[in-house]
Amino acid sequence: METIRQEQAVHIETAAQTTVKREQFYYDNSIVRNFAFATAFWGVVGMLAGLFVALELVFPKTLNLG
Repeated sequence: METIRQEQAVHIETAAQTTVKREQFYYDNSIVRNFAFATAFWGVVGMLAGLFVALELVFPKTLNLG
């Protein structure tokens, strides 16, 4: 019984001394951010084009210069 307790104590000490190396990683969000900016930009361009076409239908002589 005495030897079992000593072995357990040794295992507990070695388990406490071991260090776990964590794998470090990071996300590269620049691609996602650039696609979000491009989506917002083209969304604004599309809405402005739609607004211009709608205003041409309402005011045809004013916006078509004649």
